[in-house]
Amino acid sequence: MCDSCQTVVATCIFGRLIRALLAYWT
Repeated sequence: MCDSCQTVVATCIFGRLIRALLAYWT
């Protein structure tokens, strides 16, 4: 129903995961 909302949420979570991985690897 709220496709754009789900996309934004997924992008936010994915971005946070990437940031966490970068912070962990650095």
